[in-house]
Amino acid sequence: MPEHRHQAQGRRTDGVYVPEAPTHSRERPTPPSGEDVATPGQVAALAAAMPERLRIAVPLAAWCAMRIGEVLGLQRRDLDHLDDAARATLHVRRQFNVKAGRLTPPKVGSTRSVALPAFLLTDLRTHLDTHTGPEPEAAVLATRRGRVSQTALDNAWRVARTEAGLPRFRFHDLRHTGLTVYAQQGATLAELLHRGGHTDVTVALRYQHATAERDRALTTRLNKIVTDG
Repeated sequence: MPEHRHQAQGRRTDGVYVPEAPTHSRERPTPPSGEDVATPGQVAALAAAMPERLRIAVPLAAWCAMRIGEVLGLQRRDLDHLDDAARATLHVRRQFNVKAGRLTPPKVGSTRSVALPAFLLTDLRTHLDTHTGPEPEAAVLATRRGRVSQTALDNAWRVARTEAGLPRFRFHDLRHTGLTVYAQQGATLAELLHRGGHTDVTVALRYQHATAERDRALTTRLNKIVTDG
């Protein structure tokens, strides 16, 4: 829910401080602009434009609502039941922290386990078989020399987004895309908080705005069908 900030004010009368009623200023969550939300087809085009060993990063960031550091910190052991769509799960347990130059716990309150979409499982299994070491701690995004760096991922991303016709689309916008689509399916605020690893309700509320927009669009279509019929 929106946050309210209280600013205490007062005055002195005959040497006695008399507080006045606090003033309220409401901070509203900024809704998605539309420019930071891609279509499923555009997400697929962005993935196709990435180098093969980095391609899986795109749908993971979008459809599992992962931050770039969480994608880089993902290990083989964080992916469970990839042969069973009803139980397939991704665990966010760590991130690659660029400032620290090492793996660290994710942002406070961001540790979570989320369901993997069935359409992603075949690509995930293929990626793990082809590009990820057999050890449980093996990085999902890896080269022969070790973990893929954020610099390498950023460089590949800039090329891919230009080839896909989205030259200003940020990697973090994939996460916005996934959470917006998730909200449009009717996710509750609690479900959005969990899927995105949010602790700030106002951040999650921006995606519920997308639900309101979707409701308005569907109502407009309903109106057309009824009035034209």
